[in-house]
Amino acid sequence: MTISIYEVFIGSWIVLAVLIAVTLAKVHGALEYLKTHHKQSWSALGEPSLFLNNSPRTNFLFLRFLLRREFEAVRDIELDKRCRMLLRLYVAATVLFVLVLLMLPFL
Repeated sequence: MTISIYEVFIGSWIVLAVLIAVTLAKVHGALEYLKTHHKQSWSALGEPSLFLNNSPRTNFLFLRFLLRREFEAVRDIELDKRCRMLLRLYVAATVLFVLVLLMLPFL
């Protein structure tokens, strides 16, 4: 039995969808943790939330907070773990998305 490129393509999209759902749940948890334990940092990010205050500005500020590793300055082990996990999830989702796009010419 051989696996076709179509099956790999569909399977990749399913994995990507699950990965995005997990990432959104982790983003929500990180934002709630920031709001509860580090109100000043949360406010500096524009008081973001996953749904109510989700704007391009707050998304950019939170992404910059992660990519510049500004969370390390907060010196909170739990926040550090959450943010490092988010960075890994973002990288994994980006790599998988690029791979799925590269499969398109072969369909």
